[in-house]
Amino acid sequence: MLLVHPLLDEMKQKGMFLPASDDNTGVDGLAVGTWWGGPGLFVDFTKQSTRLHWKQYIKDALLKYGCRSIWNDNCEYDSLVDKDAKVYFEGKGSTIGTMKPVMSNLMCQLSNEAIEEYDPDCRPFSVCRSGHAGIQRYAQVWAGDNLTCWDTLKYNIATILGMALCGVSNHGCDIGGFFGPAPEGELFVRWVQNGIFQPRFSIHSTNTDNTVTEPWMYSDKKQYIKDAIDFRYKLSPTLYSLMERAHENGLPIWQPTFSVFQNDPATYDEGVDFMFGDSLLVANVVEKGQTVRPVYLPKTENENERFYDFYTREEYAPGQTVEVPVDIASIPLFVRSGAIIPMSGNALHNLMTEKTTALDILMAPDVDSAFTLYEDDGRTNDYRKGAYLKTKIDVKAGVKTVVTFTNEGSYETAVESMALDMIHREKSPFYVQVDGKELPHFLHRRKFEEAESGWYYSQRLKSVQIKYPNPKKNHEVLVSLTREVLKAPLSKGAVREADWGIPRCTCSQRPHISEGESYVQENCSPGCCGGAVRRAYVRLRRCQHHGHQRLQRREPAGADAGPRPVRDPHCPYRHDPVCRRSRRKDRWPHPGQDLPQRPAWQREREP
Repeated sequence: MLLVHPLLDEMKQKGMFLPASDDNTGVDGLAVGTWWGGPGLFVDFTKQSTRLHWKQYIKDALLKYGCRSIWNDNCEYDSLVDKDAKVYFEGKGSTIGTMKPVMSNLMCQLSNEAIEEYDPDCRPFSVCRSGHAGIQRYAQVWAGDNLTCWDTLKYNIATILGMALCGVSNHGCDIGGFFGPAPEGELFVRWVQNGIFQPRFSIHSTNTDNTVTEPWMYSDKKQYIKDAIDFRYKLSPTLYSLMERAHENGLPIWQPTFSVFQNDPATYDEGVDFMFGDSLLVANVVEKGQTVRPVYLPKTENENERFYDFYTREEYAPGQTVEVPVDIASIPLFVRSGAIIPMSGNALHNLMTEKTTALDILMAPDVDSAFTLYEDDGRTNDYRKGAYLKTKIDVKAGVKTVVTFTNEGSYETAVESMALDMIHREKSPFYVQVDGKELPHFLHRRKFEEAESGWYYSQRLKSVQIKYPNPKKNHEVLVSLTREVLKAPLSKGAVREADWGIPRCTCSQRPHISEGESYVQENCSPGCCGGAVRRAYVRLRRCQHHGHQRLQRREPAGADAGPRPVRDPHCPYRHDPVCRRSRRKDRWPHPGQDLPQRPAWQREREP
C-alpha cells in the first residue's frame, strides 16, 4: 500500500503490515519498499486477522459496486529490499526472504474467497502477475512486463510452454509487448496471430513513445488482426474444453512437441512450434519478413497417422520438414490424424453474452480417437451441482467410421445444429447415417447449405461434410466407405435390405437385385422367401442421371405399366461405373415381367 493511500493509517492500526527487521527502522517500524508510484508498505497475508480485513476491504471497495473479477498486481514483494522483514507465519514467525513465494498465492486465494462469500452463486475470476507452485488453483497468470521486440515474441512461446509443463496452463504473455516503443505493424500482427492460441489473450502495454498499443492503431493491418481474433472466438469450444481438462487433471493446453511426440529426438530442441491440445500443430511466423516457413512434422508411432494442412487439407507424411509459403495473413496450422477439434459455427464476439449455437467439428479419422467437449454457463458455480455437459466424442476409424456422442451432466446446451467436417482424401462415402437413419446426399453445394440435414463430399477439401439438427442426447453417426452395411438379421423368410434399399435374402445372404445390372433373382433355396421380393418389388425404374434401376413397389391397378425415367440425384450408385454399364431400355422390364437368369460366372462374384 502506498504511503499516500487514504486507508493506510487504518490498516496500520489493524496490524496488517510487515514489521521491519531489527537492523532497519523502516517507517514507524514497518518494512518499506518502492514502486513507480512511490514508497509503500507490504501486507502480511500469513496472519489470520489480516486476511479477514483484506477480504472485507475487497467487498467494500469492489464487490458492492458490481465488480466480480480481481486483478492482483505488484504482488511479488520484490521491491522490499529488507529481506529480513518479519512475517507472522501463523504465529511461528519467519522472514519475507523465506515466505515471499506464498504471498501472491494467498492474495489470489483471498480474492476468490471474498467473491464467493459476497456472491455465492458467482464463479470468481482472479488474475495475478506472479505465484509459486499451486497458483493455477486460484488465478490466471501472465509472464510480467515483456519487451516489445521480435525476440520476445519468439521466446515468450517457450515461457508459456515451460509454465504449462509446471501445471500452469492458464497463462499468457502481453500481446504486442508491454514495455518499449510501439510495435511495428508486422510485429503486432504476428504477435496477435500467435497470441490467439494463448489461454490468456491480453493486449497490454505502456509504451515508451507515449502511445498505447491497440488494434485500431494499425489501419492497414486491422483486417488481419480482426481475422485472427475472430478465429480465436471460433476455437473457443476447444479452448474451453482444454481449460476444463487442465483444471481436472493438469494436462497442458499448449504442449511442446517433445511432450506429445516423445520418441522423436528431432522435437527435443523445438521451442517455437507447439501443439494446441493433442491434435493441432501450430507453427506461427515469428521472424520479420518471412515468406517461407519451414515446419517439422514430428514422427508418430502409428504408421497410419498423417498431418493435414488445416486450410487446404493437403496430406503430409510425418517425420519430414515442409516449406510453407506465408504472407502477412498466414497462420500455419497442421491437423494430426485422430484430431477432433470442436469450433463455433456461428460468429461470436462476447463469450459472456453469446453462446455457440452451431457446432462445427473438424475430424481426421485415420485412427481411433476421443475428445471431451465441455460446456457450462461460464458464470456461476452451478457446475459444482452437476449443471455442466461433458460430451465424449469417440471415433472408431475404418471403412465404417463410427462417431459416438455420449453426454454427462444436466446442463442444457445452446447448440442447435451439428456439422462434422471429416477429412477423407481417398474417396467419398456411400452413405451417412445418424442413429440408423440415412441422411440425404447432396451433389450441389448450394443445396447442401440450404438443407437442414444431409451430407456433401467436398472435392476441393477432400472431406465429408455432414450436418444435422443436434438431437441433444446420446447419438451415433456412421459414415460408410464401403458399399453396404446390413441391418440386423430378421426372421427366416423375411427380406433383408441393404441401407440403400436393395433386398437381400436372409437365408442365403445373396442380394435379390444384382449390384450392377439390377434384376430379380429366382434361384434362392426352396422355402427361402417364396419370391416375396419379386412380388413386392415389381416396378424397376431407370435413374435418369446414372442409368441404373431403382426398385419401386407395386403400383395400383391401371397405373402406367411402361418404364419411366426417375430423377434420383442422391442415388447410392452415383460413383459406381457399373451404374452406366448398360443403357438399353429394352433391358428394363414392365411390371410382372421376369428378367433372364444371370450367368453363372456373374453369380459367383456375389457376396
